[in-house]
Amino acid sequence: MHSSEAISKIVSILEENDFSAGYIKKIAEKLNQQYADCENVEFESVKKTSMDIVRTDSPIALPQNSKKPRVIFMVGAAGSGKTASLIKMTAKLIKDASDKKTKRPEILLVAADCKRIAAYEKINRFGFLLDAKVEKAESAADVQGIVQDYSEKVDAIFVDVSTENQGEICKLFAKDSEIYHIIPATMKTSVIEREIKKYGANFAIVTKADETNCYGNVISAIAGTGMKIAYISNGENIPRDFKEAAAKDFHPTEERDLQH
Repeated sequence: MHSSEAISKIVSILEENDFSAGYIKKIAEKLNQQYADCENVEFESVKKTSMDIVRTDSPIALPQNSKKPRVIFMVGAAGSGKTASLIKMTAKLIKDASDKKTKRPEILLVAADCKRIAAYEKINRFGFLLDAKVEKAESAADVQGIVQDYSEKVDAIFVDVSTENQGEICKLFAKDSEIYHIIPATMKTSVIEREIKKYGANFAIVTKADETNCYGNVISAIAGTGMKIAYISNGENIPRDFKEAAAKDFHPTEERDLQH
């Protein structure tokens, strides 16, 4: 196969998998440079090179945070799955301790999105079911005070952040905290990019993964930002449908984003 034909085929596959035009252009340029002197190439070779680029641009990592308590914030657009992710991550933390037969962590849930009554009620209900403490915060200053009050009383503090004060919260707690940007797999690339600039989170949780089989939009937006994909949520079951992200989640049979 001629190199230009192989690269053109890769471009078509990337387009089908929702990668952005800018990201596709970047990959095409890299492929053209690498195969500039090759008149005929194996398509699988070009595809593997493309996959290597995609994997590099979609870094997967968990926080390496030994500080206690862990202070964990959920930020993102309304309806992205912040509250659900908070509950699932809390349940996973408790289950992991049980599975490892280690001490059950003491957890505080902070409902800082009080204008959404349903969100507070949901957190309060699951706090009761998970035997976790629950506090309500009306402002960023309230959150700061609660974190200080519980700094020596719990192992982890989860904060469900209001869409109104996410920027302020992120600035206050940027150091020594885990800020997770909740990114629906169905969200447009341009919207994800705008949200990423707004919050400056260090980790991502990809939600609604059961509603699509393409992640080009997420990878295109995250590439080059320094953000790590930590978890993936692919259903409603708690905590079964919430797990640590792995390359295979984004590339079934190792290569989903570039498969035909």
